[in-house]
Amino acid sequence: MDFNAGMMSRTPEGKAQDKKKRAPKVRLGRRIMAHLKRWKRLDGDEKLVCYFTGPNHPGARQVEDPHGAWRKVIKAANLAGVTKHTLRHTRATWMMQAGVPIWEAAGFLGMTVKTLENVYGHHSPDHQENAANI
Repeated sequence: MDFNAGMMSRTPEGKAQDKKKRAPKVRLGRRIMAHLKRWKRLDGDEKLVCYFTGPNHPGARQVEDPHGAWRKVIKAANLAGVTKHTLRHTRATWMMQAGVPIWEAAGFLGMTVKTLENVYGHHSPDHQENAANI
């Protein structure tokens, strides 16, 4: 997390980015940045962004297995069948519905403009607008 720039890297520090998957740094919105800054202030000098504390885990410890943590969160929230891809799909759909420029949305989502256009383009409010009004 770069709190000054409002950016998040999806590749863990010190790890090389997977050559097959695009995971560019992304700008974080005002609302999530406000929460992150508040949590950081409450956490004090804690260096970890994602960590566990609780009766079975006294003190902060880093999340070692994000996939396992994801499964626990989904189970606790009673959201059977929801995957990380589900969230990406939802975000792409919402971006297209909101009229976000396709090149900007593709860069944020880490996918090509072609993929975004082919898979999610029909969610754009401008989809078929010109064709309908001829």
